[in-house]
Amino acid sequence: MAASAAPTFCPDLIRRHSLCDPDYLVRGAGGQNVFAAKWHQPPSYVPVHGSSHGMLCYHAGGSTEVRKLEDGRQVGRRSRLGSHTFIPTDGTEWQLDGGIEVIHVYLDPTEVRRIAETIEPRARDSQIGAFFAISDPWLHGFFQMLTSELEIYRDAAGRADSLLLGQLHHVLIRHLLRWHSTAPRRARAALDGRANVAPLAPAALDRVLEFVHARLAEDIGLGQLAALAHLSEDHFIRSFRAATGVTPYRYLLRARLDRACALLRDTRLGVAEVGAAVGFHSAAYFSARFRHQLGISPSEYRRGQ
Repeated sequence: MAASAAPTFCPDLIRRHSLCDPDYLVRGAGGQNVFAAKWHQPPSYVPVHGSSHGMLCYHAGGSTEVRKLEDGRQVGRRSRLGSHTFIPTDGTEWQLDGGIEVIHVYLDPTEVRRIAETIEPRARDSQIGAFFAISDPWLHGFFQMLTSELEIYRDAAGRADSLLLGQLHHVLIRHLLRWHSTAPRRARAALDGRANVAPLAPAALDRVLEFVHARLAEDIGLGQLAALAHLSEDHFIRSFRAATGVTPYRYLLRARLDRACALLRDTRLGVAEVGAAVGFHSAAYFSARFRHQLGISPSEYRRGQ
């Protein structure tokens, strides 16, 4: 029996059939683990067979109709700006009758299972079900937030913070398992993220904050912080927020920018050197982040001191 073909990397699959490149890709540390991409796809036919990841799609622009096919037979035909579609790794084909702007989030089935097990063990073998051009207010808010983040990373060679990607994976997979999966009813009820959680204990919080402030220049991962608190990653995110009022990534970002402001005021380090000293992996990303949060560039901030 012939060995089955290796899964096709999602962006490569789309490139092959759409004959276009993404506007940008957002990757994790080290250039690996592509998380998201923005595309302007022309009219095209894209069969999704043996994809490496499930694809969560947001219809961001263009009013063309999109046709869903199975074994060459049309099973859906819709056009809805702002809608969401989830495409599993196999079994469907897609016909774009015109150009369309889309944001994709790529979900590795292995990572989905790992996170599902940490969030709710009863959901670990669940599958995210396919859906086509639905309206989901939570996903709409998620993609609005994600799009604003992507535009910043677009100017930073597409490399995202590990802590940010870890958080995004968890909140997204929790929502998809809760509302769009085969998880048992009791497991789905337990996945409701609105349930109250105890704030992180003071001693654990102190360990985490000391670690963060000592390693601002490093790429800090969600797993590292959760281990310091002796909690699962999902429980850590919610307990940290309950204790501080912000997510771990927002706290890290604020700490980096506060340190950057101090270095810009009190040293003669160049702007790129300041950015590198507080964990921004490129001068472009540092400047974009600084301007996004403070409303001015690092150089303008320094001149105003």
